Amino acid sequence: SMELLYGPGEWSLPSIEPVGLAVLTYCQFTGADIKLTPCANPRKSNCRSIPVLQSEEECVTGLLKMFDSLRAKGHNADFELTRFQAAEVVALSALVERKLH
Repeated sequence: SMELLYGPGEWSLPSIEPVGLAVLTYCQFTGADIKLTPCANPRKSNCRSIPVLQSEEECVTGLLKMFDSLRAKGHNADFELTRFQAAEVVALSALVERKLH
């Protein structure tokens, strides 16, 4: 089973860390059955990083890689998009991630 470790929240938000918040939202939209664990200590993750999507077999960091991992497991929020629209989503996601870091 998969687990998402993400930075704890403040100000009534589940997380104040942008990537963790994005993956939490994606999990809600897709109905992904993933254990959600707020965590402030990166040493508690398998790959020493937060946010992380992890299981016994894998450790995934980075927004796009976490989305890809969820999609590969059948959790896809983009199933009604055309190929062009899906490409735009990927491009915009990369731009947003780059601007946030």
